[in-house]
Amino acid sequence: MPYANINITTTTGLAFVTGDNVQLSYDADNYIIGIVVSYDSSTGAMTVTPTKSVGSGTYNNWIVSLTGLSGSSGTSGVSGTNGTSGSTGTSGTDGSSGTSATSGTSALSGTSGSTGTYGTSASSGSSGLSYQQQMEHQVQQEQVVLQELLQVQAHQVLQIYQVLQELQAQVLQVEQTVQVVVVV
Repeated sequence: MPYANINITTTTGLAFVTGDNVQLSYDADNYIIGIVVSYDSSTGAMTVTPTKSVGSGTYNNWIVSLTGLSGSSGTSGVSGTNGTSGSTGTSGTDGSSGTSATSGTSALSGTSGSTGTYGTSASSGSSGLSYQQQMEHQVQQEQVVLQELLQVQAHQVLQIYQVLQELQAQVLQVEQTVQVVVVV
């Protein structure tokens, strides 16, 4: 199904280029995947040709992010092996001999065993990550970066506090020296 181009305004100064695959997301259930037709980094104006649309509704706020192409379907699993055949039934007993004038009757053969069952089918291959899993992974990565930044900032605050304590001790020493000089 062909879609009409979408014109949006996003953040200025980004590095989107013609041909980039992007995802315009309102939430995990409402998003559009498309290809960038144009992007003006000075105004933030972007034109996207949609290739996939999920959900419905009219929304004013979208999250614009790069995305990859959808992966191909996984290969089918290998079929299971056939089961073994059942064993053959035993033969019947021989009939008794008749009198010399007539022949005895032949014995009946036994029935054949039933065929064994087939093996189970193999499971299907795994699929790629869903959009929600991709977003959760990105959030986790951003949380790690923020935690590292907070640790660096906490260390810097501690260093500043220690320098201030040293300066305060020096100021007290200077004040005491000034008082001694004035008293003498």
